Amino acid sequence: MKSEATEIDDHSCVPLAEVLKTNKTVTELNLSYNKIGKEGATSLAEALKVNSTLTELDLRGNPLTDEGVKQLADALKVNRSLQQIYLEETQMSGQGAVELIQALQLNKTVKMITIWYNEVTNEATTQLDEALKENAK
Repeated sequence: MKSEATEIDDHSCVPLAEVLKTNKTVTELNLSYNKIGKEGATSLAEALKVNSTLTELDLRGNPLTDEGVKQLADALKVNRSLQQIYLEETQMSGQGAVELIQALQLNKTVKMITIWYNEVTNEATTQLDEALKENAK
């Protein structure tokens, strides 16, 4: 499902997240370059905790910030279907990367997370890469 650059914001994410909770067919969701922030990420994260069909989530270019990424990372601790997550240009810093690294200690299904064009240190990027390599085994 593609909704790239369609002005989806935090408020719009609420009904979308409700649909995702019962989704049995959509495996890829592209919400890149919208206006999804922490609240929208929170709604999506709640849906991801119960969704078992989504394998790819693209949130590039949304102002998630570390707080929104933390919500998604918390969902990854229980989600077992997502394999690819795109988080480029999401206003994430090293703290968001640390949240993802911690989530990957529990989640072994995620094989790829992209975080380019964020304020993440080389050390955090390396640690995230190592966690993803461990999942790829």
